[in-house]
Amino acid sequence: MSKTAHTNDGAAAPATAGQDPLAISVVIACHDAEQHLARAIRSALAQDPPPAEVVVCDDGSKDASATVAASFGPAVRLVRHRTNQGEAAAKNTAVRTATSPWVAVLDADDEWLPGRLQAVRDLLTRRPELDLVTTDAQLVHDGRVLGRWYGPHYPFAWEDQRRKLLERNFVFGHVVVRREAFLAVGGFDPAVRHATDWDCWIRMAFAGARLGLVPEPLARYHLHEGSLSSDRGAMASSIATFLRRRLHELPLTAAERVTAEGTAREQDRQAARYRLKSRLATQGPATRAAAWRVLTDTGQPVRSRAIAGLAGVAPGLVGRVQSHRDTRTWIGPGDVRLPRTTAPEPPAAAPAPRRPRVLLTLPDRPWPADGGKRLRCSTTLRALADLPGVDLDVAVLFAGPPVPRPLPPGVRVATVLQVDAGPRRRLPGMLASAVRVVPWQIAVVRWGVARRALRPLRDQRYDLVWFGYSDHAVSLGRTLRGCRTVVDMDDVETAKLRSFLALPADSPTTRRAVRWQRRVERPLWAAVEERVRRIADTVVVCSDLDRTRVAGPRTEVVPNSYPPPAQPRPARPLPERPVLLVVGTYHYPPNVDAAVHAATRVLPLVRELVPGTRLRLVGRGGVDLLADLNGLPGVEVVGDVEDIDAELAGADVALVPVRYGGGTRVKVLEAFAHGVPVVSTRLGSEGLDALDGVHLLHGNTPGEMAEACRRVLQEEGLGTRLAEAAQRLHEQRYRPEVARAAVQRVARRHLGLPTEDTGPPAGSTGT
Repeated sequence: MSKTAHTNDGAAAPATAGQDPLAISVVIACHDAEQHLARAIRSALAQDPPPAEVVVCDDGSKDASATVAASFGPAVRLVRHRTNQGEAAAKNTAVRTATSPWVAVLDADDEWLPGRLQAVRDLLTRRPELDLVTTDAQLVHDGRVLGRWYGPHYPFAWEDQRRKLLERNFVFGHVVVRREAFLAVGGFDPAVRHATDWDCWIRMAFAGARLGLVPEPLARYHLHEGSLSSDRGAMASSIATFLRRRLHELPLTAAERVTAEGTAREQDRQAARYRLKSRLATQGPATRAAAWRVLTDTGQPVRSRAIAGLAGVAPGLVGRVQSHRDTRTWIGPGDVRLPRTTAPEPPAAAPAPRRPRVLLTLPDRPWPADGGKRLRCSTTLRALADLPGVDLDVAVLFAGPPVPRPLPPGVRVATVLQVDAGPRRRLPGMLASAVRVVPWQIAVVRWGVARRALRPLRDQRYDLVWFGYSDHAVSLGRTLRGCRTVVDMDDVETAKLRSFLALPADSPTTRRAVRWQRRVERPLWAAVEERVRRIADTVVVCSDLDRTRVAGPRTEVVPNSYPPPAQPRPARPLPERPVLLVVGTYHYPPNVDAAVHAATRVLPLVRELVPGTRLRLVGRGGVDLLADLNGLPGVEVVGDVEDIDAELAGADVALVPVRYGGGTRVKVLEAFAHGVPVVSTRLGSEGLDALDGVHLLHGNTPGEMAEACRRVLQEEGLGTRLAEAAQRLHEQRYRPEVARAAVQRVARRHLGLPTEDTGPPAGSTGT
């Protein structure tokens, strides 16, 4: 049986001696909330670890809210007000009844997602100076997720929090607050009927409280027509009133006073607009006077003044138009216009859930998977297509002319679109770069062609949009709508440019004109990456190193991968005429630079140490760029091949002479999987869990690389030991199954699907 008390105000409950300093009590205030209360309580009790207690204050409900709370037995502490005293008083009673140092506020008609309290505890552990923490939240109406609380349109304020709180309430109301700090300012003010939480956060901030945010959406905020926050006119008047009251009570600086006065005036204007709307609905005698006040206020928006002017002349006509619109829609929190429901909202578990819909954009064809970019595209596609009960649409962008079979065999999707167009000419590309302030690589792409081709998908409301590259997100983010957004930043371009600019101008790909362009573009790429961090719910990178570089709180690792070969490579004796193999896609400038470096600087030194050594350059594209290498002693420019396995089987060393680039090199994983010993620059294997002398040999200068090649080619057993250790590392960390599991973990979390036990998260250290 639950503990039940009858109280009017509640006494402050003492903290328990020896209590966990991060213990959290959940408090719920409810009034006539029997329809939703059980859902809220269940979401609190389902937290892992669970809260210290759940306290429900029934604020004089006339329905069965108290019975619902009591049905949870000892798991819920129930306190009751005999009469309805208002939301602020009920929450204050619940907080005073709670016994933990921290109190989590949950509205009776909302719910939390798994992991919310643990995420807050983790933040409080890292930042013990915080007094109030909230998380991002999903906005839900009529069972459908509309978006998120925070975003570019409504960011959390990390700095200057006192003044920013006087400007807008940037705190999502499901806070976890230090109980002592909350009670020290008197809690919620019962005299403030609307936005009482905003008023409380202002008073706490001026008392010295620091506010923090967990940026993951770990709550669901349900929008209802009858909620307090949906009465926009009354809320605006209430906000203006309490702001003017605090002007006289709080120690504001001059700048803070200007901000508070400006916000109060804006709230007055909003209240005036809603008073006019109310008068138009009733067609009372004060309609024209209300219209005149809006029309003559030069601070009102132009559209509102125009409507007010028309209302002053023809109030009946404007009222009928407004009435027709209001029968179909209503304005919810944040001035979001929402469709009206024709029937009471059913219980959350009653309707069958809508199948989640996901859109995946890919920067290359996922089939055939014969290159690093294509392998990553294929892995992501297979992972999302394998999610049960999910409809997947795919858009392959600017990967060449459409082909009959762009998807791997056996992969089924709802829709697949292939979009291609040649790049812009130089002058239009330069203009696009200047106007959009983006790098040439983005400016030269004809994104207008993509937007037109993607029109069939624009009307879809996707639960998740997974952008396969950063430029897709910044150029198509407004075209393709999704409740959640994931961006695959498998190349951190600023890191690539940093390594490029550290090189001497000693090859066609590093000549001075190219270096000048890269210097200009480096800040542009930094701006692109910052924009991706802002708009993405999760940024996906390919290594822990890149996660550190991106340095965002919502970054996950999806490692690059390579499938194991069908047949194991047989043991090879020390060769008489050794073969060094460089594999790459030679449309990609870092690979061209690596090939030139290997042929002109590394191979001659190797041939001095091991005469007769040959270098084979294998891969698609770049025939014109590599043509000058074909006549060099020992160099064979092979080009594209149908069977890369045969090339790897005939190689004695996989050479990775990469001098600049981003992400992790799939060519290294390819050699690991096939059991070919690898000699690489340090940059060539960065981001991988590969150790020099254990899985491969490193050499940064041509001489060091040549000596490493000699050791593999001439020291008995060295190549075999390296290859076997590398194969074990590949099996543990870089199989496609590992990468697909990482993709699915991210997608399941954003789609609210059950999380399967798929092993340790990608990026964690394996044994």
